[in-house]
Amino acid sequence: MYRYIIVGIFLFCGVTNTSAQGIVTVNEDPVITQMMDAYLQSNKAKKTLDGWRIQILATPDRQNLDRSLQTFQFRYPTLYADWVHHNPNYKIRVGAFSSKLDKTAPSEFKSFT
Repeated sequence: MYRYIIVGIFLFCGVTNTSAQGIVTVNEDPVITQMMDAYLQSNKAKKTLDGWRIQILATPDRQNLDRSLQTFQFRYPTLYADWVHHNPNYKIRVGAFSSKLDKTAPSEFKSFT
């Protein structure tokens, strides 16, 4: 008996769901369209975001860089860390913080030098 009720409910939901689909027409002021196009173009042109990163290491030794980066990623798996090479140093930079006082940064940052 319960099976028939459940099957009936699913059939009813399926029929009402398919009938809700149709054609949607959006009437928009041309000024709004121009503003949105200008907004999209400015965002596509901007390749960077404003923010802060913490540099935890600068070393000319690549092995030291790899070891330090592994240690950091083991201790703080939720924080983004990567390295850059500015001759002669390799630098490890951590995080993507919106401000210098961002509360998501852990207070126990330690240098691995």
